[in-house]
Amino acid sequence: MFRIGLCNNDISVIQSVKEIVAKYLAPQNIIFKIYEFSNIKDLYFFILNEMFDLDLLFMDSAPDVDSMGMAKEIKNICCRTSFVFLTNFVDFRSRGLQKELENSLPFILEKQVQRKKQIRKKRLIVPIKNHKIILIPNNIQYLERVRRITHVVSTTETVSTTSSLPELHPQLEPAFFIRCHNSYIVNLNYVKEYNRYGFILKNGNMIPISRRYLKEVNRAFTR
Repeated sequence: MFRIGLCNNDISVIQSVKEIVAKYLAPQNIIFKIYEFSNIKDLYFFILNEMFDLDLLFMDSAPDVDSMGMAKEIKNICCRTSFVFLTNFVDFRSRGLQKELENSLPFILEKQVQRKKQIRKKRLIVPIKNHKIILIPNNIQYLERVRRITHVVSTTETVSTTSSLPELHPQLEPAFFIRCHNSYIVNLNYVKEYNRYGFILKNGNMIPISRRYLKEVNRAFTR
């Protein structure tokens, strides 16, 4: 599923983007869903409450002063989402917004489609006794080490293995999976909020952050 968000208070802009997206993705048999938001506040609460990230988000790059904080936090939360700022296109309205969008959006969409295909190719191989289990990293929320067992917790199942965190971590995308504790690796795509003591995931689970890894965690949110 290719998930696209559109946040703009101009209905004509949203409609133009929707038409071009459908025109480009439908012939490729790509399953997609478009989520519409008329203001940044609705978008913000949607992102906080959903378990998944948007793949691509079209939004206004010049929100009002009251929305600036929300816009900044959205960018911090959606570390896997690619942003397209519609204001860049709206400025060209005098030269034809529709034409500008039609010329630019196919390249943007193709880039994201290829990016998602590459992500899907990646797998985490977890050895379990005499066999191996293959997991999709995008579905993994966190890894927890308890004594000599590592629990890989995904959205659909929990797999337990004797493999250590240092053995599994290199198989995971470093931009999203960070070591935050001697016993934990967390997928930032599932983080709702955090402070110096720990993460709160979108499902409400809490993951601790140790002092040793605090600098690494802060660095991950400023990339």
